[in-house]
Amino acid sequence: MNARVLAIVIARMDSERLPGKALKPIGEVPLIEMVTARTTQVRGVDDVVLATTGRDVDLALVEYAKRSGMKVFCGAVEDVAGRMLACAEQYQADYIVRVNGDSPFVDAELVGEGVRLAKRTGADFVTNIVGRTFPYGISVEVLKTAALRSAYACMSREEKEHVTTYLYRNMADFVVEVIRNESTSFANGRFVVDTIADYEWMLKLYEAIGPSLYSLRYSDIPARLKSR
Repeated sequence: MNARVLAIVIARMDSERLPGKALKPIGEVPLIEMVTARTTQVRGVDDVVLATTGRDVDLALVEYAKRSGMKVFCGAVEDVAGRMLACAEQYQADYIVRVNGDSPFVDAELVGEGVRLAKRTGADFVTNIVGRTFPYGISVEVLKTAALRSAYACMSREEKEHVTTYLYRNMADFVVEVIRNESTSFANGRFVVDTIADYEWMLKLYEAIGPSLYSLRYSDIPARLKSR
Protein backbone atom coordinates (compact mmCIF):
# COMPACT_ATOMS: atom_id res chain seq x y z
CA MET A 1 0.00 0.00 0.00
CA ASN A 2 1.48 3.32 -1.12
CA ALA A 3 0.59 5.45 1.88
CA ARG A 4 2.37 8.42 3.42
CA VAL A 5 3.38 7.82 7.03
CA LEU A 6 4.14 10.65 9.47
CA ALA A 7 5.70 10.10 12.90
CA ILE A 8 4.50 12.79 15.30
CA VAL A 9 6.53 13.31 18.48
CA ILE A 10 4.33 14.91 21.13
CA ALA A 11 6.10 17.13 23.69
CA ARG A 12 5.72 20.28 25.76
CA MET A 13 7.74 21.90 28.52
CA ASP A 14 5.25 22.29 31.36
CA SER A 15 4.86 18.73 32.60
CA GLU A 16 3.44 18.77 36.13
CA ARG A 17 5.57 15.89 37.39
CA LEU A 18 8.82 16.86 35.68
CA PRO A 19 8.80 20.42 34.26
CA GLY A 20 11.12 21.02 31.32
CA LYS A 21 11.79 17.31 30.86
CA ALA A 22 11.97 17.51 27.06
CA LEU A 23 15.26 19.43 27.25
CA LYS A 24 16.73 17.74 30.32
CA PRO A 25 20.10 16.25 29.38
CA ILE A 26 20.77 12.54 29.36
CA GLY A 27 24.54 12.58 29.20
CA GLU A 28 25.43 14.62 26.14
CA VAL A 29 21.99 15.15 24.59
CA PRO A 30 18.53 16.23 25.80
CA LEU A 31 15.72 13.75 26.16
CA ILE A 32 13.84 15.00 23.10
CA GLU A 33 16.85 14.36 20.89
CA MET A 34 17.07 10.75 22.06
CA VAL A 35 13.40 10.30 21.18
CA THR A 36 13.52 11.91 17.75
CA ALA A 37 16.83 10.28 16.77
CA ARG A 38 15.39 6.83 17.36
CA THR A 39 12.13 7.76 15.62
CA THR A 40 13.96 8.77 12.44
CA GLN A 41 15.32 5.21 12.27
CA VAL A 42 11.85 3.67 11.85
CA ARG A 43 11.59 2.10 8.40
CA GLY A 44 8.47 3.04 6.51
CA VAL A 45 8.16 6.49 8.08
CA ASP A 46 8.32 9.28 5.51
CA ASP A 47 8.73 12.21 7.89
CA VAL A 48 9.18 13.00 11.60
CA VAL A 49 7.67 16.13 13.16
CA LEU A 50 7.84 17.48 16.70
CA ALA A 51 4.32 18.62 17.62
CA THR A 52 4.25 21.11 20.49
CA THR A 53 2.53 24.46 21.13
CA GLY A 54 3.28 28.08 20.32
CA ARG A 55 3.18 29.23 23.95
CA ASP A 56 6.09 31.10 25.49
CA VAL A 57 6.83 28.15 27.78
CA ASP A 58 7.53 25.97 24.74
CA LEU A 59 9.69 28.45 22.83
CA ALA A 60 12.96 26.97 24.09
CA LEU A 61 11.86 23.55 22.84
CA VAL A 62 10.81 24.95 19.46
CA GLU A 63 14.09 26.83 19.06
CA TYR A 64 16.19 23.81 20.05
CA ALA A 65 14.31 21.58 17.64
CA LYS A 66 14.76 23.98 14.75
CA ARG A 67 18.48 24.41 15.48
CA SER A 68 18.78 20.63 15.46
CA GLY A 69 17.11 20.36 12.08
CA MET A 70 13.83 18.95 13.37
CA LYS A 71 10.54 19.84 11.72
CA VAL A 72 8.17 21.54 14.16
CA PHE A 73 4.41 21.94 14.27
CA CYS A 74 2.74 24.17 16.88
CA GLY A 75 -0.88 23.47 17.74
CA ALA A 76 -3.46 23.20 20.50
CA VAL A 77 -2.37 22.80 24.13
CA GLU A 78 -4.81 20.41 25.82
CA ASP A 79 -6.45 19.14 22.62
CA VAL A 80 -3.57 16.84 21.68
CA ALA A 81 -5.70 14.80 19.28
CA GLY A 82 -6.56 18.01 17.44
CA ARG A 83 -2.90 19.00 17.39
CA MET A 84 -1.94 15.65 15.87
CA LEU A 85 -4.76 15.70 13.35
CA ALA A 86 -3.89 19.22 12.20
CA CYS A 87 -0.23 18.21 11.89
CA ALA A 88 -1.14 15.11 9.89
CA GLU A 89 -3.33 17.13 7.56
CA GLN A 90 -0.61 19.75 7.00
CA TYR A 91 1.84 17.00 6.02
CA GLN A 92 -0.81 15.09 4.02
CA ALA A 93 -0.25 11.90 6.00
CA ASP A 94 -2.34 8.79 5.44
CA TYR A 95 -1.01 7.22 8.64
CA ILE A 96 0.23 8.69 11.89
CA VAL A 97 2.78 7.11 14.22
CA ARG A 98 2.21 8.54 17.68
CA VAL A 99 5.44 8.97 19.67
CA ASN A 100 5.51 10.32 23.21
CA GLY A 101 8.31 12.81 23.83
CA ASP A 102 9.17 11.20 27.17
CA SER A 103 9.97 7.76 25.72
CA PRO A 104 13.73 7.71 25.04
CA PHE A 105 13.81 4.02 24.09
CA VAL A 106 11.52 4.18 21.07
CA ASP A 107 12.04 0.76 19.47
CA ALA A 108 12.52 1.48 15.76
CA GLU A 109 12.27 -2.19 14.82
CA LEU A 110 9.04 -2.69 16.74
CA VAL A 111 7.42 0.53 15.50
CA GLY A 112 8.47 -0.38 11.97
CA GLU A 113 6.63 -3.67 12.41
CA GLY A 114 3.54 -1.68 13.35
CA VAL A 115 3.84 0.50 10.25
CA ARG A 116 4.20 -2.55 7.99
CA LEU A 117 1.22 -4.23 9.65
CA ALA A 118 -0.94 -1.13 9.17
CA LYS A 119 -0.04 -0.88 5.50
CA ARG A 120 -0.47 -4.59 4.84
CA THR A 121 -3.86 -4.92 6.52
CA GLY A 122 -5.26 -1.43 6.01
CA ALA A 123 -6.07 -1.34 9.72
CA ASP A 124 -7.45 1.81 11.29
CA PHE A 125 -5.27 1.36 14.35
CA VAL A 126 -2.26 -0.77 15.24
CA THR A 127 -1.26 -0.97 18.90
CA ASN A 128 0.84 -3.01 21.29
CA ILE A 129 -0.82 -1.63 24.43
CA VAL A 130 -3.93 -3.83 24.60
CA GLY A 131 -3.34 -6.53 27.23
CA ARG A 132 0.04 -4.92 27.86
CA THR A 133 2.92 -7.30 27.12
CA PHE A 134 5.50 -4.55 26.58
CA PRO A 135 6.95 -2.16 29.19
CA TYR A 136 5.72 1.38 29.73
CA GLY A 137 7.55 3.61 27.25
CA ILE A 138 7.84 0.88 24.60
CA SER A 139 4.69 1.68 22.70
CA VAL A 140 3.42 1.27 19.18
CA GLU A 141 0.41 3.30 18.05
CA VAL A 142 -0.12 3.66 14.31
CA LEU A 143 -3.37 5.36 13.31
CA LYS A 144 -4.99 5.88 9.97
CA THR A 145 -5.54 9.64 9.69
CA ALA A 146 -9.09 9.11 8.46
CA ALA A 147 -9.85 6.98 11.53
CA LEU A 148 -8.51 9.63 13.90
CA ARG A 149 -10.58 12.26 12.10
CA SER A 150 -13.70 10.12 12.48
CA ALA A 151 -12.98 9.42 16.16
CA TYR A 152 -12.19 13.06 16.88
CA ALA A 153 -15.73 14.12 16.03
CA CYS A 154 -16.99 11.95 18.91
CA MET A 155 -14.28 12.60 21.51
CA SER A 156 -14.84 14.20 24.89
CA ARG A 157 -12.44 16.86 26.13
CA GLU A 158 -10.58 14.26 28.20
CA GLU A 159 -10.33 11.88 25.24
CA LYS A 160 -8.92 14.67 23.05
CA GLU A 161 -6.19 15.25 25.60
CA HIS A 162 -5.17 11.59 25.64
CA VAL A 163 -5.59 11.05 21.87
CA THR A 164 -6.24 7.31 21.63
CA THR A 165 -8.48 6.73 24.67
CA TYR A 166 -11.60 6.95 22.50
CA LEU A 167 -10.29 4.28 20.13
CA TYR A 168 -9.52 1.89 22.99
CA ARG A 169 -12.98 2.44 24.44
CA ASN A 170 -14.63 1.82 21.06
CA MET A 171 -12.41 -0.81 19.45
CA ALA A 172 -15.41 -2.61 17.95
CA ASP A 173 -15.99 0.42 15.71
CA PHE A 174 -12.53 0.23 14.14
CA VAL A 175 -10.29 -2.29 12.43
CA VAL A 176 -7.62 -2.87 15.06
CA GLU A 177 -4.46 -4.99 14.91
CA VAL A 178 -2.65 -5.83 18.15
CA ILE A 179 1.06 -6.61 18.45
CA ARG A 180 1.91 -8.91 21.34
CA ASN A 181 5.25 -9.74 22.92
CA GLU A 182 6.12 -13.44 23.10
CA SER A 183 8.13 -12.77 26.24
CA THR A 184 6.42 -10.85 29.02
CA SER A 185 9.52 -10.64 31.24
CA PHE A 186 9.66 -6.85 30.76
CA ALA A 187 5.91 -6.24 30.75
CA ASN A 188 6.01 -4.38 34.05
CA GLY A 189 9.21 -2.48 33.22
CA ARG A 190 9.40 1.29 32.94
CA PHE A 191 11.30 2.93 30.08
CA VAL A 192 9.76 6.39 30.27
CA VAL A 193 10.90 9.71 31.79
CA ASP A 194 7.80 11.07 33.49
CA THR A 195 9.00 11.78 37.05
CA ILE A 196 12.16 12.91 38.82
CA ALA A 197 12.73 9.28 39.83
CA ASP A 198 12.57 8.22 36.16
CA TYR A 199 15.04 10.95 35.23
CA GLU A 200 17.48 10.00 37.99
CA TRP A 201 17.29 6.39 36.82
CA MET A 202 18.14 7.48 33.28
CA LEU A 203 21.17 9.40 34.54
CA LYS A 204 22.36 6.31 36.41
CA LEU A 205 21.91 4.23 33.26
CA TYR A 206 24.00 6.68 31.28
CA GLU A 207 26.67 6.70 33.98
CA ALA A 208 26.80 2.90 33.87
CA ILE A 209 26.56 2.37 30.11
CA GLY A 210 27.81 5.57 28.50
CA PRO A 211 26.95 6.89 25.01
CA SER A 212 26.03 3.44 23.73
CA LEU A 213 22.82 3.92 25.73
CA TYR A 214 21.61 6.09 22.84
CA SER A 215 21.47 3.12 20.47
CA LEU A 216 20.75 0.15 22.77
CA ARG A 217 17.36 -1.53 22.50
CA TYR A 218 15.52 -1.56 25.80
CA SER A 219 15.67 -5.36 25.92
CA ASP A 220 19.49 -5.28 25.77
CA ILE A 221 19.92 -3.01 28.79
CA PRO A 222 19.75 -5.65 31.57
CA ALA A 223 22.46 -7.75 29.93
CA ARG A 224 24.66 -4.70 29.38
CA LEU A 225 24.27 -3.69 33.02
CA LYS A 226 25.10 -7.20 34.13
CA SER A 227 28.26 -7.24 32.00
CA ARG A 228 29.39 -4.01 33.69
